[in-house]
Amino acid sequence: MSYYYNYFLGYQNNDDGLFYPLGPYDMNGNLHDVFSRSRSFASNLHERFSMIPTDKFSDPLKKEFTYENCYGEKDLANVRYLYLEGLPETNYLRKGYFLIEDIKMYEDAMKNNEVYGCFDYFYDYIPLEVFPQIMQNEITFGKSVNTSEEDDSVDKKHSCRDYAFYIYPDYTSEAYEASMLINAVGMYEYGVKELDNARVVIMETEG
Repeated sequence: MSYYYNYFLGYQNNDDGLFYPLGPYDMNGNLHDVFSRSRSFASNLHERFSMIPTDKFSDPLKKEFTYENCYGEKDLANVRYLYLEGLPETNYLRKGYFLIEDIKMYEDAMKNNEVYGCFDYFYDYIPLEVFPQIMQNEITFGKSVNTSEEDDSVDKKHSCRDYAFYIYPDYTSEAYEASMLINAVGMYEYGVKELDNARVVIMETEG
């Protein structure tokens, strides 16, 4: 069964301290999420969120997140929040030195529209600031030799020549998810009078 993290836009009023939905709404007045992520490809962004206490739900927010439980009773969904300024940085381009064979596999998958995340492609990575030191060590001392493991498998040691500088968008990162949410907020942040005396929040539900 699929499990999703769903993100909505809202705000906390500075006067009453209550949380309110912001949007977007469809033509029938139903609130929709601005971003949804399957747990299979989600980052840990959802772990930054805190639970909204039930006494901090405004009536409009209660209307959006009230459901009927298994006993036929009305109940409030668990809704968590994060202030806009609590989102991480939004540069989701990852750059460094990656194995050439992994780069080729990734680009072949891109051509065939088979890229669903980057965990399956880039297993080996050397940061920009570390690569020159490793290269100098190889020039001075030579390449590391392969070693045998207890199960007779070989732990292959790669040389610097096996790597290439590469940049790719890491769609499984917190930065990518944060950038999607900030872009969504940009559509509502200006010209909404309710926000003149409020803090913008991202609201999150799971299930």
